[in-house]
Amino acid sequence: MHNQIEIAFGPVPSRRLGSSLGINNIPLKHCSYNCVYCQIGKGLSVETMRRAFYDPKVVFESVSKRLEIIESKGERVDFITFVPDGEPTLDINLGKEIELVKTLGIKVAVITNSSLLWDKEVRDALSKADFVSFKVDAVSEKIWRIVNRPSNKLSLERILEGIITFSDLFRGTLVSETMLIAKINYGDEAGKIASFLSNVNGLKKAYVAVPTRPPAEEWAGPPERGTVLYFLARFNEILGSKVFPLDFPEKGEFGYTGNAEKDILSAAFVHPLSKEAVQQILEKDNENWETIEKLIESKQLLEVKFGDKLYYRAAKPENAF
Repeated sequence: MHNQIEIAFGPVPSRRLGSSLGINNIPLKHCSYNCVYCQIGKGLSVETMRRAFYDPKVVFESVSKRLEIIESKGERVDFITFVPDGEPTLDINLGKEIELVKTLGIKVAVITNSSLLWDKEVRDALSKADFVSFKVDAVSEKIWRIVNRPSNKLSLERILEGIITFSDLFRGTLVSETMLIAKINYGDEAGKIASFLSNVNGLKKAYVAVPTRPPAEEWAGPPERGTVLYFLARFNEILGSKVFPLDFPEKGEFGYTGNAEKDILSAAFVHPLSKEAVQQILEKDNENWETIEKLIESKQLLEVKFGDKLYYRAAKPENAF
């Protein structure tokens, strides 16, 4: 089923990047983490070995073709973003792909979970991007293992060192993201994370986020409001005006190409869509709700309830790995 999914998808509205044309350069949730809050669903395994997934020219052609269609419809794209169905730095061709995509004249962003930043080759590849968002959900081993469920080959200490080393090298826009979830005894993890982030060179923004789409584990939804406010207060105390909350869903227009089925499936593989977003795409592509019913019936799309809203996530084949 995955070969029906376009490598490039969207654009989708991004809370950090405006209108973001996504690149799914990692197929079927190959990831070094298996985060309890992951919006893509549960992973079947975790891995840390970098390798090639697609020919860089195929990635470039997919992005170029989609950009052409989107621009012909008068749509705006602010960033082209590597935000795949897994961890983008597992792709050994990431640096080459960034170089190719940058020739299209639009800024390139990468959203990474930071887990491979101890590797110089990964740092060199990421340094080619214009914007990098790195994740720090915990600096304490116990919380890191509960929340991110990392590969046992990874060392939190080495990852944190890698983030600092990368920040000394990177000349683009660097931001961090810390995801907060329910059922975690954080203690003063807020102060510890903020203190670590205060040593990151050139950090522009430190985002504090909560899940806004269905998480992999039902219990890993948003924490109590008091937890979020405490983190924001502690971050603000240590990091000042760099701190921003990300506790609201994206708002804005989703891109369309005239093929509603492809547009919805490609985005939903990486970015579960609310019912409102799906309806918006259907309307733009002159399709009706029957398209969604067929995708659910053929088990390509799953309907998931989160809070009082319905979301649509692409189904993963059982033989994903």
